[in-house]
Amino acid sequence: MEFKELEEKDYNKVIYYAASGMSFSEFNDDPEKQRKACKIEFYDALMRATETLAAYEDGEFAGVMVLGVNGKPKLKVGLGKKIMVKFFKWLEKVAHNKEDDSYDEINTELLAKYKKENDYDGEIIFFVANPDLKIKGIGTQILNELERRYDGKTFFLFSDSGCTHQFYEHRGFTKYAEKINRFTVSGEKRSIINYLYVKTLGEKNDSSN
Repeated sequence: MEFKELEEKDYNKVIYYAASGMSFSEFNDDPEKQRKACKIEFYDALMRATETLAAYEDGEFAGVMVLGVNGKPKLKVGLGKKIMVKFFKWLEKVAHNKEDDSYDEINTELLAKYKKENDYDGEIIFFVANPDLKIKGIGTQILNELERRYDGKTFFLFSDSGCTHQFYEHRGFTKYAEKINRFTVSGEKRSIINYLYVKTLGEKNDSSN
C-alpha cells in the first residue's frame, strides 16, 4: 500500500464514504443533506489541517487521515471552499435550537478538560476508509503509518457513539472524556455520546481484541 498526500480528484470519494460511515444520519434524515453536511465537515477539516495521510492500493483510493500537527503550516485551501464552510457554519449557528446541545461546543469542552493537565502534539481531525476495496485492515494500516511517522507523539481525536469508535479502543487509544449530546431532529428527541480519545503513538496496545 502506498501512502501519500490525498489527491484532490478523490475528495468526492472521501465525502461519499464518510457520509455513509459516520454519524451524519443521526442529525438529519435526508441523505442529500447528510452528504452536504459531510462535505462541509471535510472541507472544514482541511482548513484546520497541516497534512493528509492517504492510502492508495494500485492507484485506487483506500482511505485518508486528515491531521493537524502542532508547529506545522496549515494546508492551502481554495477561497471558494473557505467561503462555503464559513457560510454554512454561520447558517448552522443561526438555525441552532437553543434547547439542543452543540456538537462542536461539547468537543471544545472535552478538549479543554484534557488540556488542563495534559499536552498534545496533534489531532486526527478526519478519518475514513474505502469499504468497497476488498482489503482488510485499511484503517489499521493507515494508523500504523501514522505511528511510524510520529512515534512518541501524543494525538487526540473526537468520535461519538454513532461511529465505530471501538476501532480506536482496540488500537490502544484511551477514552479520556465523554458527554451526552442531546438534540432534536424533525421534532424527535435524540442523543448520542461525544468522546475524546488520546494516545501516545508507539505505546503498546494492551487490548486483547
